[in-house]
Amino acid sequence: MSGSSELDPTTLSARAAGRLVAFIMRFPRAIVIVALLLAVLAGASARHLSVDSRLRVLLPQDSPSVVHLDQMAEQIGNHEDLFVVVHSPSREANLAFAGALADKLAADEGIRFVTFRRDTSFFETNALMYATLADLLDIRRRVIARIQAEIRRELSPLGEYPEDVEEVDLSEEELKERYHLKERPGEYFETDEGRVLVIVARPRRPSTDFAFTKDLLARADAHAAEIKTSLGAAVPPDLTVSYAGIYNKNMQLARRLEKDVASGTAIALVVLTLTLIVYFRGFRSVPLILTPLITAALAALAFAYYWASHLNLVGAFMFAVLLGIGIDFGIHILARFRDERSEGAALQDALVTTLATAGVSTGAGAASTAIAFALLGVAEFKGISQFGVIASVGITLAFLCAIVVLPAMLVLFERVWPWRPPRKKQFNREASLPTRLPVPALLAVVLVLAGAGFGIAKLGVVEFETDLRKFEVQLAKTDEERARAEQYREAVGQAQTSTPAIALAHSPEEAAAVYRHLDALVTMTDAQFEAFLKGEPWPVETAAADEAKTKKDTKPEADDGWDDDEDEDEDDGWGDDDEDEEDAEDPAFVALEKLAAARAQLDPAVAETLRAYGPERLRLMRSKLVEAIALAAFVPELQEEKLKVIRDIRRRVDEKRGSFEGEQANKIDRWYPYLTVEKPITRADLPEWIRAQFTAEGGEPGAFVYLRFEGHKSNYERAKLLYDGFLDLRGEEGRAVPAAASFFVTPEIFDTLAGDGPIVLGLACGVLIITAALMFRSVTGVVLVLSTVMTALAWLTGLMALLGWRWHFFNIIALPLLIGMGQDYALHLYHRYREEGPGRLMVVFRGTGAAIFFTSLTTIIGFSGMMFVDHPGLASLGNISVIGIFLCLVASVVFVPAVLRLGEWLFFKRR
Repeated sequence: MSGSSELDPTTLSARAAGRLVAFIMRFPRAIVIVALLLAVLAGASARHLSVDSRLRVLLPQDSPSVVHLDQMAEQIGNHEDLFVVVHSPSREANLAFAGALADKLAADEGIRFVTFRRDTSFFETNALMYATLADLLDIRRRVIARIQAEIRRELSPLGEYPEDVEEVDLSEEELKERYHLKERPGEYFETDEGRVLVIVARPRRPSTDFAFTKDLLARADAHAAEIKTSLGAAVPPDLTVSYAGIYNKNMQLARRLEKDVASGTAIALVVLTLTLIVYFRGFRSVPLILTPLITAALAALAFAYYWASHLNLVGAFMFAVLLGIGIDFGIHILARFRDERSEGAALQDALVTTLATAGVSTGAGAASTAIAFALLGVAEFKGISQFGVIASVGITLAFLCAIVVLPAMLVLFERVWPWRPPRKKQFNREASLPTRLPVPALLAVVLVLAGAGFGIAKLGVVEFETDLRKFEVQLAKTDEERARAEQYREAVGQAQTSTPAIALAHSPEEAAAVYRHLDALVTMTDAQFEAFLKGEPWPVETAAADEAKTKKDTKPEADDGWDDDEDEDEDDGWGDDDEDEEDAEDPAFVALEKLAAARAQLDPAVAETLRAYGPERLRLMRSKLVEAIALAAFVPELQEEKLKVIRDIRRRVDEKRGSFEGEQANKIDRWYPYLTVEKPITRADLPEWIRAQFTAEGGEPGAFVYLRFEGHKSNYERAKLLYDGFLDLRGEEGRAVPAAASFFVTPEIFDTLAGDGPIVLGLACGVLIITAALMFRSVTGVVLVLSTVMTALAWLTGLMALLGWRWHFFNIIALPLLIGMGQDYALHLYHRYREEGPGRLMVVFRGTGAAIFFTSLTTIIGFSGMMFVDHPGLASLGNISVIGIFLCLVASVVFVPAVLRLGEWLFFKRR
């Protein structure tokens, strides 16, 4: 057997290679046909593999935040809204068009309900029912005082009012200002004087169901086109319909990601093809290397489809990654085969030598890398574990295809297209040991270690990015686009467009209880909150109390002749004053006053629930919660008592209405409709647009509470506070009420990564050490390989510190990959060095070194597609991978030969 080096046929590797080559040469055609069929079948399955961009899929399914999200989906269905934005210069045209479109969307099978026109007359009619009992009693007292003042005016010789008389105004503005009633929402979601109008629709499926969203938006476009046709000239030519919110955002992101993956993969394939042609100086290498490689990559993706059904966002570029990693095996095999053939070896001998030498080192590298990636499967963070398992399968399949399918294709090619590589230019293969200190090698080692030391010193400088906003894709590129994107938020309101948390109670009654204690926590004043924590008496703060305090603090005026005590003693002949005094002391209303005073205090049940949280958690909850909203918020309490007060006020006004004149009479005419309410408000009485938001998908009243918080929630620290404060709330009898929110996933991701990181890196390094030990059975080999990898990683750390880059849960995936790549390069060099023997470093460098350079180049090409995507996280993964692979290459081809050369000098010196 002739070739570049003599092969001992008695070794285990030679015997195994001989048997494998014999099998391949016997059935080459069958092997290739099976591989092609596998590629076709795998491709058919892999085409159904989708990318799920939700952060929740990065966590185990039993994570608390994920369990709560699943409970929410089961209990209330989808809670995300689609915002349809209608824009034109004419408000009237917008109203007509949007009204027709809202009707079409409401009838669409993919929509649960639509909110367009909010009939707020219900809240105007029942305004007094939403006042507190204490405030209603205060209104009653003011009405009684005004009636008395009117009577006194009639008895006055000059027909004048007392100086301290107060007009009674129960207009909506007065009620909001004096009694702090909530603002009534606008009739439409509009801004810019009606030039922008928004329809809010609640689809049946979440925004991450891209097939559903694509079909829904297509139907919405069709509805809009149909309405434009039917309305004809009534529709302004510049009227536009667009979509906003999470559905539009996720759809655009999905399309961009799909485009980036397709273009990145296509560019990688084209560049890899050109690179193979240049390196091997012909087209033969393209089908020989890419056919087994693509077969393995498609088979790995098919495995991913049947194993996981989807890829998470971290694995979006898995196909390109597998091409970049797996191409190394084919290149090493084909390059060694070419060298053997160029040395004059026969086909079978060349294959046996190739598989017994390059096949062994390649197999060791593939095994260690595959095992390292497989061990990532123990990580709870699915971004790491899913990537690791699929990559492990892909690497294993790529290696098997490289040592089976590639040789089979070589056999078939030899029959129709014989390969006769030109004999390489001969160079001196004699051993050359250094007789003097190799200064260049020593200098290289010093510089390498100095760079590694700098990187180690900067280890604490490179932080972990915890703000997920840094990974958001900027869909709006110009100021005009950003302003247009924000218009719908102005129309709908920031609170409505922000993601809420949802407390999932076990019944509507429990939801009401959760709402009451959270609403009390939000609405109590700072003084009341501090008094509650200290167990001190509750400071009563109502409109009546504030007024009484104001009067107490005001200096009494001089006697104006309208002294109330004198009036009480004066018999005016009408008897009304006595009657009003008697009514004011009506036992029924005295009891209502006592009830109102009791309700002004914190409800004992609410207080007990709040105390169970503890002071520190209460402070946290109060600082973050802006509003709690439940169906119970729209069904007033103490309705019968309130109706009794309202009826009494109405009776008094009716009896004395003729006594009022002027502006007071006009005001009474305006607010008198508020007094006409006759019956309690039930859930069924609420407007449909309110009830729809609190109805479960099955149609039953929803047992849930919306929780809205201040500020953004993408930062780990902020999301962690919300997680700690609100993940589990207290329901009836102390029962836990889970709260679900997409931002509760964020802290669990980072906490999971913090726990997985040391384990994953420890396992990867352990595999590296074991593989090197088994392959070389020497401490020297293990130390050399390990130090090469650690040096490259230290360089990378130093470079990241200089550039101000951070680690995050996207680019952290590169670490086990770089450990595998660095180990693979060092293994190949040191294995070839042991094969050639001391003094033949130039032979090693020209042969295996050149192959390592080329494989690193092709791997870089495979990962480079990610560098130019819109997603900052994936782009960072591409940058770190490309730079890290380059540093692994430099460490291998500089540090390993330099250390070996110094070792040869020491060996020669001792000899």
